[in-house]
Amino acid sequence: MNISTFADKLERLDLQLVADKLMSSEYGYGWDMEKIQLAIERYKKFLILQYLYPNFELVPSKEIDAVWHEHILVNTHQYIQDCHYLFGYLLHHRWTDSKKDILESQKARRAFITTKQLFMEIFAEDIFGETTFEVAPCVDLPISSETSLQIGACLNLPKYSFSDDAPSYEHSQIL
Repeated sequence: MNISTFADKLERLDLQLVADKLMSSEYGYGWDMEKIQLAIERYKKFLILQYLYPNFELVPSKEIDAVWHEHILVNTHQYIQDCHYLFGYLLHHRWTDSKKDILESQKARRAFITTKQLFMEIFAEDIFGETTFEVAPCVDLPISSETSLQIGACLNLPKYSFSDDAPSYEHSQIL
């Protein structure tokens, strides 16, 4: 699949529930619509980097990480479908306590620098601003040749078949 096809698929995702959760001051972050739209736009760019560089460990900014968490949590089943629709596999996400582990901290810093450089190179955008290390304590897990739905964090995930058609939901009007 070429990048244009991937980008088209990405635009078909319905992230309205994610936006609603981010906007909720009771259950989410209490963000305004402008911040939500920017964060979701950057999350989509982060997913493009995941597509272009599947073997790199990338570190999201805190805002991208918040969107990623909500994408997973508002409907885990839909997140799994979205991942398979976009990537053909489940995009794993894990928390890392790099403050307690020096080796993990060094890896996170290298991944942070890589992510920042890729955002500048591909999108001409500095998602981290002037910060030296203001990143989320989460990383993606690079794929391997053995990556499949059955070896995800939950070993008893059901098998799904996916087609090239968009997942069955309405396209969001505001995002």
